[in-house]
Order: sequence, then C-alpha cells, then structure tokens
Amino acid sequence: MNNSTDTPDSDDSDRRNQPDYMYVYLAAVDIVALTGLVGNIFLFFMMFRSALKNVSFSVYLSYLAVIQSIVLLQTATEDTLDHGFFVLDEFLEPICRPWVLLMDTTRFASTWLVLALTIDRCIAIFFTKYKEAFCSRKVSHGICLSIISICLLLSLPGNVTPRVQHDNSTDHEEDDAPSTCPNDYEVYRFVMSGVFHTLVPVLICCVLDVIILFKVKRAVQRVAVNPETPPEAVAVNVSQAEKVKWCLVALCCLAVVTLFPIAIIESIENFSSDETAVENAGEAWRFFNIVLLINYGQNFYIVIIMSLYMRCLFKQMLCGEKVRYKRPQEFDTILSASDNNFL
Repeated sequence: MNNSTDTPDSDDSDRRNQPDYMYVYLAAVDIVALTGLVGNIFLFFMMFRSALKNVSFSVYLSYLAVIQSIVLLQTATEDTLDHGFFVLDEFLEPICRPWVLLMDTTRFASTWLVLALTIDRCIAIFFTKYKEAFCSRKVSHGICLSIISICLLLSLPGNVTPRVQHDNSTDHEEDDAPSTCPNDYEVYRFVMSGVFHTLVPVLICCVLDVIILFKVKRAVQRVAVNPETPPEAVAVNVSQAEKVKWCLVALCCLAVVTLFPIAIIESIENFSSDETAVENAGEAWRFFNIVLLINYGQNFYIVIIMSLYMRCLFKQMLCGEKVRYKRPQEFDTILSASDNNFL
C-alpha cells in the first residue's frame, strides 16, 4: 500500500474547499439516521412482545427494522467519513466490494419487504380464507429470508465492478483506463437500481394500496349505514379507517417520491456526458438522499401515530406496567392484533 506523504495537506485542502452547506447536509443526514435508528430499535423490540407473538406482520416489521437500520448506518457512516473526516477512501479500500454488496442488498430487500408486508395485510384483512396458509409466522420468516437471499444474489453481478464514485471526480490516472467498468455492468446496476429496486415493487404497492383503501372505505360505509351499529362505534371505525388510509398513502407516496428521483439522478450520473447535468444531479442527489433516509426510518413513527394499540404496547414496554385505555369501548372497535387483521 502506497501512503502518499501529502495526505494531511490534501485533507486540509478538502476542508477549506468544502462548501459550508455540506456541513448542514452532514448534520441533517446524521440527525435523520439517528432518529430512524432509534425508531427501528424500538420497533424491533416491540415486535417481540408477547401480544404480537402469534401475528405475521410483526415478522416483516422486525426484518425491516434490521435491514433499514443497516442502510441508515452505512449511509451515515459514508457521509460522515467523507464530508466530516475526509477518510472515506482509506476506510473503504480494504472492504469496498463487501460494503457495496451489503448496501445494494439491504436497499433492494427493504423495498421488497414493504411489498411483502402489503401483500400479507391484503390477505389477512380481505382474503381471510387464505389467512391460515399464508399469514403465519413460519411462512413470513421464509418469505423474508427468501427476499434477502434473492436480493443478495441479484446484487452480486453488479459488484464485480469498481465502486461508483459519488463525488463526480474526474481526476483519474490515465493508466486506470483499462480497469474502468464495462458498460454492460453499469447497465445492469442501473436496471437493478431503477427497475428491480424501484419501479416494479413501488407500482405493485401502489395498486395494492388503492385496493386496500377502496375496500376499507366500503367497509366503513357498510358500518355507517347499519342501523344496529352504535353511533360511537361508527365514529371510532371511521376514525381508525382514516388513520389506516393516511398511513398507507404516506408509505406509498414516500416510496415513490424518494426512490424515483434517486433512480433518475443515478442514471444521469452514470450515463450522461454533459458535465453540467452531472454536477446538477450530484447537488440534487444530496437532498433526495436525506428524503430517502427518512423513508428508511419512518415505520415506527407511522405505526405509533396510526395505532392506539401500538401506542399502548409501546408504553407497556417502556414503563414495564400495564397501561389502561381511557375508553375501553374504543379499543373493542379497533382492529385487534389477536386475529392477525391488525395493521
């Protein structure tokens, strides 16, 4: 390994030349990553509470908590070492390809695990005759492990290429030309990132979410027009259905808003010959990267906001005592976790 003697001077030069807004970006990345990690840790331990030991959705959320925490840790580590300490190249030199392979695998798996959770909820809520066969914890573990394994295998070919540089630097040595990435591998990485990781699962999630929202709305309408339903039960069911609706809409829209722009920006960085376009894409990438990190750390907060049951479960976990509902009749009308129809 060749250690250049001008490394300290280069680091000082990088610090002087780095724009001030990069420190704001770095602070935003670290804050979002830390907040998401805290939420994922809480979510992971909540999913092992005895009240959720018989339901399938807790399996998906626990895997998502682990996978998305890895993404948050890797992203925050890269940006901190790159823009805070300027030692990213030294850090990645011995572990570059395993590091990128892990990042690709976890990013791919995260999107498909969200899709698997959406399908599981569709079956549990609306296709109850298949619930026993497909919505068990054993099946859920198998699906999650299969998704992670497939994403790992599909990430392998794209990682035989050198690491993609995000700083758009062009000061490569001329003798590095023979080792540049073959075009077919770059296309493969783009297809995996833009199509397999983004387009396909997000579109399927959109369709399923529309179906769920439509069926939930019809179910609430049936409850509202039923003369035997008490008025207070109608109000609570409508309220809970609205929370479920906005939760699903938020999850779907956030995935679309965050994943599509990243795919477009990375395609410009990888394939555009216009230096101005590449530079502008690099600047936009930082903003959408922060939004993308929010997507990897929001599950706990959305679940807590939308569900009275999960809020009380969280209080029990923190306080170590049974939390009583202020209005027991309200809980009776909320979708219960005991029959696997919850969430």
